[in-house]
Amino acid sequence: MAWELLGSTKLTVAAATLTVTGFEVRQNLIAQIHLIAQNSIGTRLRVNADSSALYSYRGSSNGASDFTGASQTELANMDTSYTGETEFHVIYIENVQDEEKLFICSGVGSNASGVGVAPKRRELAGKYADNTNSITEIDVVDYYAGSNFAAGSEMTVFGSGE
Repeated sequence: MAWELLGSTKLTVAAATLTVTGFEVRQNLIAQIHLIAQNSIGTRLRVNADSSALYSYRGSSNGASDFTGASQTELANMDTSYTGETEFHVIYIENVQDEEKLFICSGVGSNASGVGVAPKRRELAGKYADNTNSITEIDVVDYYAGSNFAAGSEMTVFGSGE
């Protein structure tokens, strides 16, 4: 399976949203996301600028018991990260137009600096229950709604398959 670059965005100023939009439809997508917390951030994922209650997920943070969410307005990618911490996420998406879109999300957060502090992690399986439209936009939004993603935060989207 050959992957091609579909789009990339790097923030030059702090913002509450990081978006890659207008890319060509592909059956398989990978989003790589690097976030820098300017203040506290709660990382969430939406697609096609859609904040309707079409998202469901099951996940685990740091190996703890599963948490779930049904009929949500976004996917809950990571617990809160604090000023100066960084996060890195890899998200795999099955993007078949007439099916629910399926997600596998893995994220790691620095959880303070230094070798004496273990990083935090989150695994999440999710779906977006729109079986009419293909995904052509990925939005990372801050749960706290401030301009908390620092300059230098970035997202790159790759695609494969027609």
